[in-house]
Amino acid sequence: MNKLDEQWLTGFFEGDGCAYVGKTTRGIVFVQKERAILEHIQSLLGVGYLKRVENPPYYSHRLGIYGKENYRELVELFGRYVVSNHSVMRLRRLADAIGLTGIRLRKHKPTMAWVVGLWDAEGSSTANHRWFHKYPSGVIETFGMKDKRLLEEVQLLIGGCFSRNGTCWNLRIGSIESRAFILQIFKHSRHETKRQKLIDDVGAIAGRMKHRLVWWRFYNDVISKETALIKGGDQH
Repeated sequence: MNKLDEQWLTGFFEGDGCAYVGKTTRGIVFVQKERAILEHIQSLLGVGYLKRVENPPYYSHRLGIYGKENYRELVELFGRYVVSNHSVMRLRRLADAIGLTGIRLRKHKPTMAWVVGLWDAEGSSTANHRWFHKYPSGVIETFGMKDKRLLEEVQLLIGGCFSRNGTCWNLRIGSIESRAFILQIFKHSRHETKRQKLIDDVGAIAGRMKHRLVWWRFYNDVISKETALIKGGDQH
């Protein structure tokens, strides 16, 4: 696993992962509805137990990592890139439980690969040509989380504005500058369903708003090439 994979995995962990310590149990788990993304994480780590969790009418998939040596490796890995104080606290508690010493756990500034990992866990995209007065790009990338402080770290890196829906905070990135973030998603995202949805959203906006030449050229000259490169790499 290279550094970009490690940063991406840490971002995903802070979105849809957890390190827990109970009275008799402990573990590191990832939970997602999409099974394929957890299979990718399992292949990156080479360990883990993947199962489907039923909660009718809903379901999800759960990847559990267990074993002292696996805890040690993941605490060390996440400790190099973790961003939120909450995650630092959880990892420190697990490290103490297994007697792991000599690791300095502290929060770091987010990297773009980390942000894309968080987006793969907690992000979504929407194409809405009616909202150009508020979101000039027409494609809105959204993070939805309860932890506003974590999203504030993301905002410092890629911009965006906040809204609130009950107990959940949404960070929306919808300016023309969001094109830079879209390119980063194409480069680093491992969530095939979300990435394809983003391709479709960008294509829908480019198709409806052809008079916006900057956006149209962006889709044709950049997105199409990035998609071809990704598909070519997947075939090898």
